[in-house]
Amino acid sequence: MNSLKFEHSASRIVFQEYLHQIQEIEHRVKRLEEEIQIQATEGVRAPIIQALQSLRGVAHITATNLVAEIGSFKRFESPKKLMAYAGLIPSESSSGETRRQGKITKTGNRHVRRLLVESAWSYRYQPAVKGELKKRQESSYLVFKQSHGKHKIASIKNTFACYHEERQLVRP
Repeated sequence: MNSLKFEHSASRIVFQEYLHQIQEIEHRVKRLEEEIQIQATEGVRAPIIQALQSLRGVAHITATNLVAEIGSFKRFESPKKLMAYAGLIPSESSSGETRRQGKITKTGNRHVRRLLVESAWSYRYQPAVKGELKKRQESSYLVFKQSHGKHKIASIKNTFACYHEERQLVRP
């Protein structure tokens, strides 16, 4: 790109300024991604971020975004309430005895909905658990402290199954 020749010096200067601005933005994105990776492994929400990463289609950027947007998953009584928050529940048209469900409502957090839908596309193919995903899944066992004091170990795939029992997420 630096070897391009221009007839007018003004065109060359404008091109160099645009190129310099693109390079600055690329460096900024790289610095931010590195910081996100650090927070995903060492930050306060690191256990939740790492647990989400064991799902297919969810890497550290998606997991970090979900945790940042949702905050605490404890505030939802059930997975159904979480999906309602994201606007991923069907619309309904009811009249008397007739009940008809339609498309998703799309009310709620648009960013969370987009992240979940994009991640779900990974589940349209046969699972091929290998590489980075395999490493994340092997280290994704969580301990759930239940209300009666016992601990339950569950992989992230079973997390939503024991969601209603979750009261406090602790590291194993």
